[in-house]
Amino acid sequence: MFDKVLRVLGVLAGLVGISAGAFFLNESFDSLLPEAMIFWSLACFLTGGFSLFWALRGSVILTRLIGGKFS
Repeated sequence: MFDKVLRVLGVLAGLVGISAGAFFLNESFDSLLPEAMIFWSLACFLTGGFSLFWALRGSVILTRLIGGKFS
């Protein structure tokens, strides 16, 4: 149960991060500091993508690593 809650929270955090990255990328065209906005959009895309990856695949990888090491 707890694993499913963490997975749902990870997916939500990933989607929020990716949409924030899209927002910052869109705003970078109208900004006075486009380099900073592009930096923040890349940071949000990477954070959101990593969160989605970890929520969907990372726990399986971690379980296999720990299970393989201690079995």
